[in-house]
Amino acid sequence: MSNWNLGSVGNRIHSLVTVPTAFSGTYLLDLIDQRRIYMEDYLRVSRGTIGSTAINEKYQGSLFNLSMGKTIGTIPAVNVSSSSGGKDIALGEFKVTNSKGKDSSSAHETADFWEKNGMNDLNNLKQNGTSKYNSFKSWGV
Repeated sequence: MSNWNLGSVGNRIHSLVTVPTAFSGTYLLDLIDQRRIYMEDYLRVSRGTIGSTAINEKYQGSLFNLSMGKTIGTIPAVNVSSSSGGKDIALGEFKVTNSKGKDSSSAHETADFWEKNGMNDLNNLKQNGTSKYNSFKSWGV
């Protein structure tokens, strides 16, 4: 992993998830920034420790996982349409179709998966100052 900023996290999310147009740009960056601030609060570090630019490698996995979980979990909640016209979420070949506009349990399970991985990384950071198990690296992302 390299020296990332919020846009780098957003680009990585876009490379794995079909993000609806309504989520692109500022909305997605705001969502990622909210996760960054959450991490600072959770770790009880001063504002700007993680930062929105030059994000230290030890924080990147948690930030990515938490942002993925929030993105996937929020898409059906705001009931936006993807470029395909439905309420679909795609993660590689895995696709959740939500044609009735209701929350999909599969989408929530997927969001929970990413959120739990992010929290595992974050808890390791909190306890050890480093993430000895970084799910981000184990997924090859």
